[in-house]
Formats: sequence, C-alpha cells, structure tokens
Amino acid sequence: MNTFRYKYGKLVSGLLIAVLPITAAGLIWNIYNIVALYETGGTFRLITYGITAAVMLMLLVFEAAALFRAKYTVKEGFLTCTIGFVRSKRKVKDVAAVTVKDKKLAVIFSGGEYSVIVIDEDKYADFIGALENENPDIIVENDTGF
Repeated sequence: MNTFRYKYGKLVSGLLIAVLPITAAGLIWNIYNIVALYETGGTFRLITYGITAAVMLMLLVFEAAALFRAKYTVKEGFLTCTIGFVRSKRKVKDVAAVTVKDKKLAVIFSGGEYSVIVIDEDKYADFIGALENENPDIIVENDTGF
C-alpha cells in the first residue's frame, strides 16, 4: 500500500489548527453551563446547551479528522483521496496520464477529467511510481526532470 499525506496550504493548516482550541473551548463552556443549569432547572436552556455541546463535539471530531486523516492511497487498483471522513475513489486503470507542470501534479483520467494531487513535491516520483505499478500504460509528462 502506498500512502501519501495530503498537503494543506499554510492558511488552511493555520485555520484548522486555530479552530480546534476554539471549538474545544466552546464544548467545555457548554458542558459547564449544562452542569450549572442542571441543579437550578431551566429545561429549555438545558436542551439548548445540550444541542450546542453535541454540535461542538461533532465539529471538533470533523476538524481533527480533516487535519490528521488527509491522504492519498494507491492500492488494489484504486486511487483514493481521504480527507477526514470523506473518501473519493477512482480506478487506476482509468488514469490516462500524469503531468507535472509548474510544480503542480495532475492526474488526467480517460474521460478528460483531471484531479490536482496536493502532496509534497519530493513525493511526486514515488506517487507516479505507485500509479505506474498499478497501470503501466500511464503517460507521464513532466518539466521537472525526475
């Protein structure tokens, strides 16, 4: 199995990292309010804080999954892109060409569709090699010389 880590841009990485503690603080605040209101009553407010805490927990899980579980995988004849809980899967035999131009790696499928692969530049050769192992008919075009 060949796995390649998805490379977020600096802005997206920074935002994901910055939002994690904010979401965690919101979750803690809502749990605190649930505990404080439980003794004094206020059913409507308890329900409101409970729903908000559940939403905060879901956001925290999705943010962490998107940050730590973002990858491309080439195995068993499939190219899979996973970001958090979202997965996209294509057959490697449908890949017609791989191009590297202006430091961007793109996979072109036989139907004319394409996908830009966002990984570290030093992993481009390994990624292309993994695709070629699954489908030796892939045309490789690059201007980087690797």
